[in-house]
Amino acid sequence: MSDIQFNEPEYGSRDKFAPKEGFPTKMVIKFGLAKDAKQAQVVLLVITAVAVAIGLFFAF
Repeated sequence: MSDIQFNEPEYGSRDKFAPKEGFPTKMVIKFGLAKDAKQAQVVLLVITAVAVAIGLFFAF
């Protein structure tokens, strides 16, 4: 009974969840607003939230 082995396939890795460096991400890093891709994603989310808030402010 101790000779049982389970050969289950591994489904991908955690690398696919890492932030991708697209054009906006590279621009944020280039302007010095972030040091790496993860920080750039946060900066872009904040910029988006502020833009939506300003848009809603002027819409009403």
